[in-house]
Amino acid sequence: LHSAASDRSCRHIEFDLTGTGLIYEAGDHLGVYPENDPDLVRAYAQRLSVDPETVFSFESSDGTEAPTPFSKPLTVFNALQRFCDLTTPPRKAFLKALVDYASDAGERERLVSLASSSPDGKADYSKFVIADQRTPLCILHEFPSLRVPFDHLLELLPRLQPRYYSISSSPKKHPDRVHITVALVHFSTPAGRRHDGVCTSFLASLGPGSHAFTTGVPVFVRRSNFKLPARPGPVIMVGPGTGLAPFRGFTFELCALRNAGEVEWSGHLFFGCRRRDVDYIYTNELEAFVADGTLNTLHVAFSREAEDKCYVQHKLHEQRDLVWRLLSEQQASFYVCGDARAMAKDVNKMLHLIAEEAGGKSPEDAKAFVKELQQSGRYLQDVWF
Repeated sequence: LHSAASDRSCRHIEFDLTGTGLIYEAGDHLGVYPENDPDLVRAYAQRLSVDPETVFSFESSDGTEAPTPFSKPLTVFNALQRFCDLTTPPRKAFLKALVDYASDAGERERLVSLASSSPDGKADYSKFVIADQRTPLCILHEFPSLRVPFDHLLELLPRLQPRYYSISSSPKKHPDRVHITVALVHFSTPAGRRHDGVCTSFLASLGPGSHAFTTGVPVFVRRSNFKLPARPGPVIMVGPGTGLAPFRGFTFELCALRNAGEVEWSGHLFFGCRRRDVDYIYTNELEAFVADGTLNTLHVAFSREAEDKCYVQHKLHEQRDLVWRLLSEQQASFYVCGDARAMAKDVNKMLHLIAEEAGGKSPEDAKAFVKELQQSGRYLQDVWF
């Protein structure tokens, strides 16, 4: 979705739901079960001195089927790729369990220290493992005398968890398909290791010829209360970057509702990106929605096009009279999607300021007004850290 000038990557991905029985609503989340990178899986197998094509299964000590993903025969490669979290920094219990497998006395002492609850141990673990974002494989390499049996490592590694993405489509427009909008995650850790997001890298690898493209990707729908209001009316949507995802679905929904005769709906979108020629995603669609009246107003903050950075909260402030009129007179619903660390907090602060400046309220009354929006279900957030 980004132009060639971007140093980032954002993908539009569609899944065919034909024959699956899956149904969704605009605003729901799609859960995706990812697979680990094949090269990373082979690196684990090599460090553990196991053949990745070896077939195995677990059984309980009493001979019954073990209640794990490994109770059915599968290869070492498939077990590590599909079921094990290979990238999350390990917990202290993991390090403690490795101590007996280290043949070097110095390495054993360091592992004991990292796993301890002493002040020095906590500080060492916080820096060496958490801050430097070392993975279990990093630990195995940092302590070369470790000889961990493969079956025990499988028990120690956490299970690979699904990742959730805001659905960016509407069943009214896309009844047999579900869309997600995904920003690829990759960065260098403080220890100098390249980190690639497990699920975003997996999704980026999908395409004709890939195994998952042929066999299908395990997905499911997680219901959300992030929905359009039950009654027609104004909808204010605030979402920079991939925070636009659910609002793309909402806008398709609004278009279908208005075409069905519910003309009381109105849409007001505040979107943010860096530059219009770099990462203004879904540009043509948004402009078409403005042209056909689905979006009554579209306000885009380009944060890198001027000396003073402009974000969505600044656009809200520019349109404070409109925002206040929609909220106070027309009972509009207010939606925010995106980063919870900064953006959502800044938008919340701006909403208080708008109530003071455009609504003439005192700080205390502005706080009460925003709280009432939240309690009445007219101020909803879909945010992440």
